[in-house]
Amino acid sequence: MGIFDRFTRGGRVKSAQAKELSGHLAEAVQLYLDADMPDDAARVLLLRADAERSPEQRIAFCEMAARTAKNETLRKDARGRKALISFDIVRSKQGAPMRSELARVARELEEAGLLERAAEAYVLAGDAE
Repeated sequence: MGIFDRFTRGGRVKSAQAKELSGHLAEAVQLYLDADMPDDAARVLLLRADAERSPEQRIAFCEMAARTAKNETLRKDARGRKALISFDIVRSKQGAPMRSELARVARELEEAGLLERAAEAYVLAGDAE
């Protein structure tokens, strides 16, 4: 990496941090990605998820964070948060939730290491094991 590249990257990082601190999270994500800092971009995507009112948008931001992150712990956290939101949505639906939805969410919770919540979802899906 040359001096120009380091200077440019450093400028992107400072710009990304400034955008993040000022609440311009979408711009911060892009600047972190431009600076080849995918874990920071994923972290900010999770901040965007926290700020969203729409559960569907929250799920989308968690999914983007999981796909963006290089750090396995961060990826797992993003997948877990997505699964928890999905589980809340499935449980809150009027009428009985579909077993296939519950089973899918249970698998996602299990893969994210959220075993107690996964067991709860499996039970609701009719899987007593």
